[in-house]
Amino acid sequence: MSSMHRRKFLGVAGAGAAAVSAAAVSTAGLSASAAAPAASSPARGAGMLHFRAETGLPGRPWPAYATAMAEGSIDLRSGTGFVATRVLAGQPGSRADIGLPGTSRLVRITTARASGNSVHLHGVVEDRSTLATGESARQNFVLDQAGGRFRAVIAGTEMSLALLPGTG
Repeated sequence: MSSMHRRKFLGVAGAGAAAVSAAAVSTAGLSASAAAPAASSPARGAGMLHFRAETGLPGRPWPAYATAMAEGSIDLRSGTGFVATRVLAGQPGSRADIGLPGTSRLVRITTARASGNSVHLHGVVEDRSTLATGESARQNFVLDQAGGRFRAVIAGTEMSLALLPGTG
């Protein structure tokens, strides 16, 4: 296996981040609406759920060098919407917005079912070319509003993300 020099690695990482940024720009409309509170929004109509959640990677007790993030907009009446997941460079709250290559997924929600204080979301990844080998296009999420958590599989790992203040 050949070694890689630091400058070459940074060039490769920068090119990947640029590609992810370009993809993020194409979904900017989703990001702008997903930052709204998770409660019903009169501006968007009753029954709309908007949320944003994040957690640091790796998990405790180690210091976080990356942030797993999920944001979504769901119409609870029709049971449809979108959830975007990605992994960003930097600790939670850093607002670096540098996506790690191969970690972004846009999931079209096909079923949203409320059960107590939780909302169970089922959907399919829009761009299947982004999937890793063996990764399913079908995605399941749980939004626990009472516990302030969003459970998902991101970058092949099941994790629980904290809903940001004012969401959930």
